[in-house]
Amino acid sequence: MRRLEPVGIPISAPKVVLTRSQGEEIVARNPNKARRYLWFAIAFSEPELVLSYFLRVRERGHILFLEHVRHLLGPIDETTYDPDLVHPDVDGFRRRTFLSGALRGPFDLIFQPLIWSWVLSFAKRWTPSYGASTYESAQMHGIKLDRGAAPSVRRHLMSSSFNHYFQKVDLDDVVKSLDKIVLEVLASSLEECGIDVTDLRNKEMTIYNAGILVHGGT
Repeated sequence: MRRLEPVGIPISAPKVVLTRSQGEEIVARNPNKARRYLWFAIAFSEPELVLSYFLRVRERGHILFLEHVRHLLGPIDETTYDPDLVHPDVDGFRRRTFLSGALRGPFDLIFQPLIWSWVLSFAKRWTPSYGASTYESAQMHGIKLDRGAAPSVRRHLMSSSFNHYFQKVDLDDVVKSLDKIVLEVLASSLEECGIDVTDLRNKEMTIYNAGILVHGGT
């Protein structure tokens, strides 16, 4: 099999950390797609939870737009570190596995090689790029691939719910504390620019529960 080498396409490991100049170049080249965010994260509770904050501020004329997004990396699924939750009846599971393997084994030994040889011969006959990797096959047909980043192992092991009640309590405590800091920084910055934020401070509890609401204002 002849190995196909891509022409004019540099292959290298993706960059995880960009310098400031590289980031500014990307933003200037793609202003509608690449946007600057302030990101910070905090780990808390046991087992560990990670809360990430993403902030973006944009000024358009007399309008100040503040985007405030939160993402939670939940606790590790209990089945990951407690095998009894997956197969409580370990002995029964072993017996069923042994019996099914003993019955199916002889048939797999005889028929599977025949089936796979027929499938491979059919693929070789009707597929032009048989034997080439997905990347090489895409290069043959002029297809550009962008696989992106696969989810991390930690996210694969994440549970879809809390393991106990106090994890939810800890999350509420951290969220309210960080929301207070974000709002205070915003109000202090506006005051430094000579903007009256008395009404903003008086409506802090409403903002926590429903966001910033402006009716007939500028």
